[in-house]
Amino acid sequence: MSRTLLATLFFALPISLVYAAEHEQSHENHQGHEMEMGHYLLKPVSDEIQRLATLAGTWEGFKEEAEGEDMPVTVEYYLSSGGSALVERLFKESPMEMTSIYHDNGEELMMTHYCGLGNQPRYSSRGFEGDSITFDFHDATNMASPTEQHMHGVKLTLISDDELLHEWQHYNDGKLTETVVVRLKRVE
Repeated sequence: MSRTLLATLFFALPISLVYAAEHEQSHENHQGHEMEMGHYLLKPVSDEIQRLATLAGTWEGFKEEAEGEDMPVTVEYYLSSGGSALVERLFKESPMEMTSIYHDNGEELMMTHYCGLGNQPRYSSRGFEGDSITFDFHDATNMASPTEQHMHGVKLTLISDDELLHEWQHYNDGKLTETVVVRLKRVE
């Protein structure tokens, strides 16, 4: 057995066992204050992460198309990393599947979007304004220039507990070329 595998098992197994045993109370206790998980002390999560955590579940809807039929979309949200990160699987189980991860970074909220375009834009937000939260371009990996094609930002609007709107800004040559609108309804 390789040293890397042994090291991974040494660190991951105790954490996994503790997490599994304490999972039910982990989410409830982690909101707003420090919590112990085994011998690790978890940081409190922001109100924004707690609010975004209400998205956990499966959503279905469509991506609006200017011409032709709207494209069906399935999105899954789930909490990860001790409840400190929200994972979004956009276009779940399709060739276009993309992952975004929302997390705290001090006083701001960050999101990294692992895009089907092959780059990874990072966005920051100062929080919710009413029922909407806007993430603005911060920086990106795997982009030689900010003028390359990329998703430059996104606005999420929580229309109701069971309706969600995404408005993604697509940039190319340093200019807004399209606003990609995705309308979703909770199914689970």
